[in-house]
Amino acid sequence: MEAVIFNIENQTISYQVNWIGMETITVNDVQVSKKLSLPKRKHHFLLDVYGKEESFYIKSKQLFSSGYITVQLFHNDVLIEEKTLDFNFSIGSENINDPENSSFMTGLILITCSLVFGWSKIFLFIGLMCLFGSMSERKSNSVDSQDSNDNELKD
Repeated sequence: MEAVIFNIENQTISYQVNWIGMETITVNDVQVSKKLSLPKRKHHFLLDVYGKEESFYIKSKQLFSSGYITVQLFHNDVLIEEKTLDFNFSIGSENINDPENSSFMTGLILITCSLVFGWSKIFLFIGLMCLFGSMSERKSNSVDSQDSNDNELKD
């Protein structure tokens, strides 16, 4: 996935998130923060600017249904810059932002949180149901499209 880059006084601040939801903040290619991505997350770090060490933080907000992450850079609780990052994870040839894949993403998130955070087994069960439900929807959609293609060829 592509990184969000901020530049402050010849220093490069980079925000990246991977497919399993780990957010990484680097300053001049040195990692300063790494956390599991949640709907709202803050990464605090110090940066040498204006001749002294200043406190900064990056705040990320994500709405899985919208398909993007809003990344904001703050200095002394003042918003400096805001950027957005599209997360276009593909599953096969399809895009995860399609409504058909929302149950897949929900299932994946519930399963991951259940295993990582030790959530109740009910969340694991619901996650598995969403995951298998999305797989069966995808299979039935591909069978339906195959049947329609075969019918067009016969006509």
